[in-house]
Amino acid sequence: MLRYNLVKLSIFFPYGYGCITRIKSIVHKISFFIIYVIPVFYFALNSLQQAMVNGDFLLRIAIAFTETYCIYEIGYIYNDIFTRKKEKSPTNWFDNDGIERFVEQNYILLISVRVIYLTVGIVVLLLANEKNLPIFVIFLGLLYFTFSLHNYFRDKRNVLTDFFLNFFKYLTPVVLFVSSYQGIKNCIYLFFEIIIVRSLEFALGKGYFFSKLNSFDVDVLRVYYYAVLTLIAFVFWLAGFTNYTFLLSTVYFLIYRVFCIAVGRNRIIKNEREKNNGKK
Repeated sequence: MLRYNLVKLSIFFPYGYGCITRIKSIVHKISFFIIYVIPVFYFALNSLQQAMVNGDFLLRIAIAFTETYCIYEIGYIYNDIFTRKKEKSPTNWFDNDGIERFVEQNYILLISVRVIYLTVGIVVLLLANEKNLPIFVIFLGLLYFTFSLHNYFRDKRNVLTDFFLNFFKYLTPVVLFVSSYQGIKNCIYLFFEIIIVRSLEFALGKGYFFSKLNSFDVDVLRVYYYAVLTLIAFVFWLAGFTNYTFLLSTVYFLIYRVFCIAVGRNRIIKNEREKNNGKK
């Protein structure tokens, strides 16, 4: 009973709902940290001018990251309560029927507290004089709008909405700290290193497009993709077109994806997204 009550309490806090319904196991939490948290923090840090990197950076990026994830959790909650009922074979994200009923009964409150978190976070960033705050807020709005469309459509149009979901999911926390041309390049790196790959995974997982690629192991395709991207990044680095940021990040993803195969075709580290056939 105590654990059950703690679970109910935790979903009122940022990350609580996501951890209970999407990133449930310790393995999924580690994977979430590796493919989302670390890249966002890394590119946000590299997007700042050196003079702007100070002691409160981690707090500011944590707030920006939490703001973004609150929007995602709002989309998750709506999907689980409303969108799922329209599907023929819906994914059950809840391990406990009591928690599902609790979420349904407290839907308005769960959304409201996240709106409060968003408002408080924006006020804090405003007081911190973040120059890119208007762009950041616009990106948050576009993320919410995109997730609304993603929850509304249940067909091939979801390939497009999924693409923009990944676009805003990864770039929204970073765009707040873009203060130079290097910051813009970091956004481009993120686009090719994560957004393209995640969107391709979704299309393959749902079987919408690229039917000839459906027979390929997605894990192997990832390794090929990052191997080619690492080679390109290495050439760009040698030619002086980019600094070490692009090369290090591609090597990082290549090593991770090779490791995933090495431990048994993702039997140990398996993406929750693929486990549920690419559903949000």
